[in-house]
Amino acid sequence: MSLQDLGLTADDDTVHQALTALPSPGYEEPAGAVGLPEQRTGAALRTLTERGLVLRAADGQRYAAAPPAVALGVELADRREHPCRR
Repeated sequence: MSLQDLGLTADDDTVHQALTALPSPGYEEPAGAVGLPEQRTGAALRTLTERGLVLRAADGQRYAAAPPAVALGVELADRREHPCRR
């Protein structure tokens, strides 16, 4: 299952996969590791953060994938509130 199945873009999915593939959980600067232009990476990070799938460090420069239980809980709650959203 990809994040596109939840109505997110291919860029969102690519950025999220890059963050979840990190060898240790923690905040990273994903721009270099993703392989997308900086503007598209930034847009995906904003979307993922808004949806609760990614957490942003206090410095605003580093990100980490949210724990799966947290991320899925947020997504499921959003689906209940907005069933037609894709």
